[in-house]
Amino acid sequence: MSTTLPPQSSTLSEPTLTISVRSCSDSRSTGFVVRSPCCTVSTVSGQSRATEWNTPIGRVRLVGMVEGASFLLLLGVAMPLKYLADMPMAVRIAGMAHGVLFLLFCVLLIQAWTAVEWPLKRVLMVFFAALVPFGPFLIDRRLREEDALTKRSADSP
Repeated sequence: MSTTLPPQSSTLSEPTLTISVRSCSDSRSTGFVVRSPCCTVSTVSGQSRATEWNTPIGRVRLVGMVEGASFLLLLGVAMPLKYLADMPMAVRIAGMAHGVLFLLFCVLLIQAWTAVEWPLKRVLMVFFAALVPFGPFLIDRRLREEDALTKRSADSP
């Protein structure tokens, strides 16, 4: 089943949203309730959110965002709890999660470096952005644009 939603006004050119729902082999439905449908939401570009993370740069973006959020959580919540409320366990938990995410980010960055053949300057820029609070969020737009360019060049003959 596929549904296309038209733009709200005819004077403005807004993107069209397409939603496709299909049954999975393991899905079960009772009456009108489907327990586990497979749903794909596509935008005008024809790319779903799920496929954005299927590229090396997309994986760096995803883990960078999660790692950046864990860094902010560590600095903004866990550290004050440790020093102001005498709760050192918050830093141990948030610090461990952040450390694992940062190592995963570094591994994925090396993978993207080799797969996309980035220059060393770009790899170092992304790496040092991950060391700064809000850095992964600031560099995400540039990575998203580069990912789109890489996909376009791979799709063209």
